[in-house]
Amino acid sequence: MAIGREATWAARTMGARCCRSGSWRRSLYLSAGVYNNRLGVTQGVVYDTSGNTTTDNMGQIYTWDAESRIASARTTSGTVTYKYDAEDNLVYKSGGASGTFMYYRDAAGRIAFSGTPSGNPGATGTTEAYVDGDLVGNWVNSSFSWVGHDWLGTKRYESTGTGSGSTAVPVFGHSDTSLPFGDATVSTPATDYDPLHFTGKERDAESGNDYFGARYYSSAMGRWLSPDWSAKYDPVPYAKLDNPQTLNLYQYVLNNPLSAADDDGHEIIYITSGTGALQNEQTVRDTVTALLANPNTSGYLGQFVGNAPGTPDLVIMNGDLSAGDSKTTAPDGTPGTSTVQGNTDPNVTTDGKSGGPIITIDNRTSKEDTPGVLTHETVHAGESQKNPAQFVKDSKAEAGLPHDKRPQEQRANAVQKKYGPAISKAVKQIEKERKKEEKQK
Repeated sequence: MAIGREATWAARTMGARCCRSGSWRRSLYLSAGVYNNRLGVTQGVVYDTSGNTTTDNMGQIYTWDAESRIASARTTSGTVTYKYDAEDNLVYKSGGASGTFMYYRDAAGRIAFSGTPSGNPGATGTTEAYVDGDLVGNWVNSSFSWVGHDWLGTKRYESTGTGSGSTAVPVFGHSDTSLPFGDATVSTPATDYDPLHFTGKERDAESGNDYFGARYYSSAMGRWLSPDWSAKYDPVPYAKLDNPQTLNLYQYVLNNPLSAADDDGHEIIYITSGTGALQNEQTVRDTVTALLANPNTSGYLGQFVGNAPGTPDLVIMNGDLSAGDSKTTAPDGTPGTSTVQGNTDPNVTTDGKSGGPIITIDNRTSKEDTPGVLTHETVHAGESQKNPAQFVKDSKAEAGLPHDKRPQEQRANAVQKKYGPAISKAVKQIEKERKKEEKQK
């Protein structure tokens, strides 16, 4: 944030941020509608019938595709067009100051390399370097720079270095300052190598908006350019009636940007390509929908959806779990094998906090068995998220017991036995309705 300057904000109906005043740059006044929290035409802001911003408070004009993703933006540097892959990841933009730009992503959806179509990672463009999921630096035209962040992941400095190994000496590059909502970002000196700024998200050089994956965020307005949405129809997605802030589908982190950050607009991440790609992706997604819709199981996954912004993501992927198989002997002496169909890594950091659990479904698990396996594993994911340190402690204490005698497993088995059949039935119904809709198209 800016040092040595003061700013104050005020909010209106249902948590709509309306105004800013203080010594930083300029004052801002935004008046939101009482019923839909959309800004008014008096601020120059216009929306389409879906609630997507077509003109923002800076006069930039947007067009949107059928999936409510920005297709083009007319800015002061020209008109920019955007294209996305099947997972809604931005992969291409053309026009404006940047010219034609391509984005390559890793299995977790993070930007791995960005540059011109003719660019090669590490040669012409920016190649990002991550450690345990956190951005630590980047290569720009084969030159490496360290990146430093604040507690929310917003970039605050970039630094190059001289020498190598134990003799390396850091050389200060530049600092980055901004206001709490990400606006008024300034790099000193002006050279800025990495486009990942506010909470570690890519700042579009032309429009100044931040791309979070699910939606675009406007730091100039301190709100999203499109309303929140959910996979299951809900008039007010993720609203909690005891908190009026959640009724505003455009608000950013409940208007509390100093203590919370939105990871990417999606709280459950499905690995769909590369290592760990889901083999029965649609069934997994349908199962998650069914689990969230069932009041007896929704509590386990509900911690990752529509909860306090900044909650770690839940990752669901496929993998080879055969190393965990064990030999068994039936009562009649017949030898057999116990096959591991799923596993949950609580992903707890060294300080006892959750880095976001990872559910792995074994590659051998059939489509029919997937709902039951996920019902079981989401119990572990929910418990590990609720109290990460205790979950790890209990896991270690139970390690010496037979698998089915461990309390953690017994609780998950009980939920799977009691509610698994209902979840499987719901998944089949979702599949049936989808096929029916496809025939009607």
